[in-house]
Amino acid sequence: MASPSVSYAYVSSTDSEYSSGQTSSAVKTSAVMSLPSPGRGFELVAVVPAAALSWHAVDLPEGLSTASPLLRTVLAGLLEDRLLDDLETMHLALAPERRTAANGQTWVAACDKAWLQGHLQLFESSQRPVTRIVPEFAPSQEPLQLHAVGDAESASWIMTGALANGLIRLPFSAATLSLLPQPAENEVWPVFAEPGLAAATEQMLESKVGLVTRQQRWLDAANSTWDLAQFDLAHSARSRTLKKITVGLGELLYAPQWRPVRWGALGLVLVNLLGLNVWAWQQNRNLAATRLAVQNTLTQTFPAVKVVVDAPLQMQREINVLRQANGTAAADDLEVMLAALSRANSGGRTLSSIDFANGELRIKGLDSDSQALGAVANQLSASGYTAQPEGDTVLIKSAPQRTTP
Repeated sequence: MASPSVSYAYVSSTDSEYSSGQTSSAVKTSAVMSLPSPGRGFELVAVVPAAALSWHAVDLPEGLSTASPLLRTVLAGLLEDRLLDDLETMHLALAPERRTAANGQTWVAACDKAWLQGHLQLFESSQRPVTRIVPEFAPSQEPLQLHAVGDAESASWIMTGALANGLIRLPFSAATLSLLPQPAENEVWPVFAEPGLAAATEQMLESKVGLVTRQQRWLDAANSTWDLAQFDLAHSARSRTLKKITVGLGELLYAPQWRPVRWGALGLVLVNLLGLNVWAWQQNRNLAATRLAVQNTLTQTFPAVKVVVDAPLQMQREINVLRQANGTAAADDLEVMLAALSRANSGGRTLSSIDFANGELRIKGLDSDSQALGAVANQLSASGYTAQPEGDTVLIKSAPQRTTP
């Protein structure tokens, strides 16, 4: 049972599923509080031993979604006669891909729920939450493979592949070999063994075997698409997404294999910052040149102006002074505005009141909601004036002029 004094075997790796090579430390054992602490880009994957899982192929009804709340109930009905324990005490998990077993069936893993929950809660309370749960071995449709795994006193044969009915686990001995499916004539199945069992395996089979270390096998399991954390053990969609994002960002920021990408991104940011600064410098330079040109135009045209504060405004004032001195009417003079209004009021509508003050003309006699006002406003706009209704009065004034800074 799970307790703080229980020792866990573990391996650590600095590689990710995206790296080209997979390297890991040797297998170590430690109590949960002495395990490596979660760090940046850290992902803790729990590997469930083959001895703790049973495998069952089921026919899921068509149209039943893996997100359906009825899925757990349907699985319980399909497995009711296959499991010796009470279904309420069992944790079930579906294969990542449906229809992966023979004849279009789907593999379901089953294990003791209390046992699994106890270990997960221990890791959670120790500030080492498990990100994913994967099986040490899983059924597949690949060709048959035979594995010799475990310690000398608790070794097992594990057979996986299309003809193994999911997964076969038997005690490691020459006698139990006869219980496994036998290869056809001239057919050779690959056999893999842990280094400590390689000599005994070769003696039993009278042939050479491939070596696969325990840490490599666990690393391969961790990089699979399996996740047994389903149904009542499932993380919420939000927390799962956040965990994946956190792990992915951690790898992107700190993993060695992403270093070229980080340098490239940094270079791209620096180039863009440099480009923005050059562009801003050019814009400021162009703006300063434009302002200087306007100021020179003002001082050359009106030599009496010695100090330039607002060139466009000062130029307008000087033009107004010249206009007044020459007796030329300005756009905001009464006679000019009345002439523009006369042209706009082509319908001959009688005005009941005219009031002029400070370059603003107020008239009465036009209905502010009528089409007549719209027509007059359009004509006045062409002459450089605006017409705005103010109750029963229409305000006419010069349209603001856009000036160059």
